[in-house]
Amino acid sequence: MTCEYTKVYLTDLSNTTLKSNPRPQVVARSRETHRTVVFTGTCNPESKTPPHYQFQLVTIIMISASPLLTDYPSATPKHDDWSATCEDIWSFAEQCLNQTAIALREVHAASPSELSLGMAAARKLHAEGTPADLLEQVARIQGYAGEHLSGAIFDLGNKVAGARAIYQPVIPFVSKLIAPSSFYDSYDHLHKIARVLLSPVIYAEETDAIGIASVNPIAAIILTDEIRKTVLKRCGIRPFITTSRLDYENWTILVRKHFEL
Repeated sequence: MTCEYTKVYLTDLSNTTLKSNPRPQVVARSRETHRTVVFTGTCNPESKTPPHYQFQLVTIIMISASPLLTDYPSATPKHDDWSATCEDIWSFAEQCLNQTAIALREVHAASPSELSLGMAAARKLHAEGTPADLLEQVARIQGYAGEHLSGAIFDLGNKVAGARAIYQPVIPFVSKLIAPSSFYDSYDHLHKIARVLLSPVIYAEETDAIGIASVNPIAAIILTDEIRKTVLKRCGIRPFITTSRLDYENWTILVRKHFEL
């Protein structure tokens, strides 16, 4: 591990005190903020972490706008909307993974091992350039497949929404809407972020009213925040943005239509 520059906050997802004591320990500095780090055995006594603490499965938690991490600075990539790098774009996917994992853990919707395996599977796909959502990865790890997969993912989405007090109506006919190609053309980096988050923009009335839909409510919220900042910076307009939930079937149709996945 290269120990320099970017702070990395680590926490053991098997630690049952995460919810009541969410502040993770700073145990290393690294450029590798987008990868899973695994330690075994006891921690270095010189570390800020108590010597008796043992890491079995340790996952990087990106500093984010999550309610659990509000005392940290934002981890949202800093860039202007005309020069986003590939690393910037995939940082949004990592942010979504971590916030979704915390929400699932809070409501006991997945075990620590299921979360670790799900995040590892998603990150492997991300490293190959393929977007992946944690809800789908966890549902598959929990043994759901075929006709049962859609209901399992939707149920996990409901629990994530409940953990964050997010209300997003479910719209069943969204897949019939035409993709807003002019919006994507005007805001290419937003199209790329929507792609890695698997959260299509379902309509865009110029920049005044914009709609976003996703199977994962946290992904839609992250994209909403970035769209608001980008449009305000470029046009001086605060757009009205709506977010909605998708079932698995409509979600797969939309991501194929919007992102060619």
